[in-house]
Amino acid sequence: MNRQTLVLILFSLYVALHGCDESNDQTEEQFIFIDAEVVTTEDAESEPEQSEGCVFGTDCAEGLACVKERGVANGQCQPFPESCTTSPTCECTLALCATLAGSSCSVGSMDDPASSITVTCAPSTNPQMQDAGVPPDDAELAEEPEQLPVDLPFVVDDHFAPIYKVGDALNGVITASGCPDEREGIVGQCHKFYWRYHQTDIGGYSWVRPGDTQDDVEPVVVAPNARRITFSAWGERRPYVLFNMILVDEAGEQEVVSGELIRLTSTPTDYAIDLTNKTYTSILAGFGWVASAEQQPTSINAMMIYMDNIRWE
Repeated sequence: MNRQTLVLILFSLYVALHGCDESNDQTEEQFIFIDAEVVTTEDAESEPEQSEGCVFGTDCAEGLACVKERGVANGQCQPFPESCTTSPTCECTLALCATLAGSSCSVGSMDDPASSITVTCAPSTNPQMQDAGVPPDDAELAEEPEQLPVDLPFVVDDHFAPIYKVGDALNGVITASGCPDEREGIVGQCHKFYWRYHQTDIGGYSWVRPGDTQDDVEPVVVAPNARRITFSAWGERRPYVLFNMILVDEAGEQEVVSGELIRLTSTPTDYAIDLTNKTYTSILAGFGWVASAEQQPTSINAMMIYMDNIRWE
């Protein structure tokens, strides 16, 4: 399937959020997606330290970026290129990849980019194509093999990553990172998001194919007949959050399927979104969350939420 642009229209999500309450049953909304821009900022300085494993740039020490390969959840903390050691940005950090085509970069915290840059590199050019005398440019343009469907059940973090930013996340005021401590017995990763309400009423993240960018998202082919998506979530100060995913049907139409609006507690709690009777050929976003600042308790101006154990069954 050709690459599609994924953007959650803020107005439509606002309607979805404010049309729900805690007593509602499952909700489903149809949305159209338009283009948006990724906001980046230049700042920070530091000398690199030793390399270690990472999931996000925030897992690395100052002066190091988290560098991983597309489709692989974990990477290594690596020093920034010499060209951007004094003022690291995504643009210069992409030099850590062997090829720019298909590579992407994100900044976890606009307040501290030097400690929060994540680079996802495209797999290196197939050496067999180079040995056959195919020029590198032609190799990069060669048609990708058809995707094999992801079998059910599967762990969302094995095939999707929280890359796509919604609303205030584009303003750099939602920080995504791993959890300080992971619970025993869970699958996948534990994700933490901190949001200081800023310029818009809506904020959130969507899990899309690793290596894709804010403007260029390709669906993942998934085996049919999924019954539900299960996950655990909790939050400080009991925030209200809506969880969702985005399906693509045979005609290429996108459908956002959401659960009910949830008021999280401080204790990890299991939830599920029903997918029975849903038809799809691929998945644009394997999981996601969105929240409205207006719906939160009036006594707070920020939220901290956690989620883990995200699975399709």
